[in-house]
Amino acid sequence: MTIYGHRHCHHASNDLKPSLDNAPSVPTNIAHSRLNNFLAGAGQFYSMGIHNRLWILRHSGVPHVQLKVYSVPDVKEAITQKFQEFTIGQHDFGPSWTTHWFQVTVKIPEALDGHEVTLQWDMGCEGLVWSHDGVPLQGLTGGSDQARHEFIISKKAKANEVHLLYIEAACNGMFGVGASDSMVADPNRYFKLKQADLVVANKPVQDLYHDLTILRGIAFDTDSNSIQARKALWVANEVINHFIGDNETAISECNRLTREFLNEQNGSEMHRVTAVGNCHIDTAWLWPYDETKRKVARSWSSQLNLIERYPDYVFTASQVQQYEWLQELYPKLFEKIKAAEKNEQWEIIGGSWVEHGKSLQYLY
Repeated sequence: MTIYGHRHCHHASNDLKPSLDNAPSVPTNIAHSRLNNFLAGAGQFYSMGIHNRLWILRHSGVPHVQLKVYSVPDVKEAITQKFQEFTIGQHDFGPSWTTHWFQVTVKIPEALDGHEVTLQWDMGCEGLVWSHDGVPLQGLTGGSDQARHEFIISKKAKANEVHLLYIEAACNGMFGVGASDSMVADPNRYFKLKQADLVVANKPVQDLYHDLTILRGIAFDTDSNSIQARKALWVANEVINHFIGDNETAISECNRLTREFLNEQNGSEMHRVTAVGNCHIDTAWLWPYDETKRKVARSWSSQLNLIERYPDYVFTASQVQQYEWLQELYPKLFEKIKAAEKNEQWEIIGGSWVEHGKSLQYLY
C-alpha cells in the first residue's frame, strides 16, 4: 500500500483506478502539504520537487546574452539612441514609475541548436518585449507572484543565430509601487535585473507541473470529502510517489496518471463549462493613467502571443476606453486584435465605456 510521504520503487499498473476505497487514510492537510512542497518554487524540499526540473539547459552572459540600457519613455526614440553596456546586478533601476529600455542581443549557443529557446528575464517589475522594428510582442512580470518571466526567442533555434530585442521596463509591479504587501505607493522603489538567461523547457515535466496545479486546485478548492477532490489528491500523491526527475519512463508514467484523471468525461446530462481568457485591467486604481495604457499593451500583446500559439484559445476583453488608447498608441497591436477578432479568437464584450469592478450584470 502506498503511504503519503514515502516513495515505493514500483510502477502503477495500467488498470490503476483512484477511488475512495484505495485512498490512504491520512489527514487531508498532510496530503495537501506534501503536494504544496512538491510544487513549491523554493523552500527546503525544492531540490526534491518538480519546480527545479522545469528547465533542462541554461546559458547566460556574454556572448550569449549581451545587454545595454537607455532610460527614455518612447520606443521610437529609444531604438535610435546609444545604449550603455552593463551586466546583471550592476545597477538599480528607478525610481517608481520611470522607464528603462534594454537592448538585448541574443546569440544562440551551440548547445541549444535545434531547441526551442526561451529568454528568462526577471527584473522584479513589469516589462514589454518589442521586436527590433518596433512591434510589441509580449508582456513580462517580474518577481514571484503571478510572474511571467519567459519569452520564446525561437521555436527551432540555429547555433550562432543572432536575435535583437528591446525590453521596455516599467519601474512598478503588477499592483503598483507599494512596498512589500502594502498598496500605499512608495515613490522611491528601485528594481534590479536578476536574470537574463537562455533556457530550454523540459516539456514533459512542465506538462506534469501544470496538470498537478489543476489537481491541486480541485483538491483544495472543492469539497475535500467529494469523490472528485479525493481522486485528485490520490492521483497527485501517486505522481509524487513515482516521480524521478531525470527518468523519462517515470515522468511518462506520471503524465499518464494525470491525463487519465483529467480526460475523464462527465455524464451526458451534466453541464458543459467553457473557459474563455480574460484579464481585468483597472483603468484607474494603483497607478497613473499612463501606466494603464502600458498595462493594456503588455496584457493584450501576451494574449495575442497565446492566440498565435494555441489556435483553440479564445480571449475576451471589454472597456472601450482601453481599445481607444491601444488604437492611438499601439496601432500595430490594434491591427493584430482586429485580425484575431475576425478569426473568432478575440471576443469584444461590455456594456459600458469603463468596466465596473464586477462581472455580474445589473438587474432591475
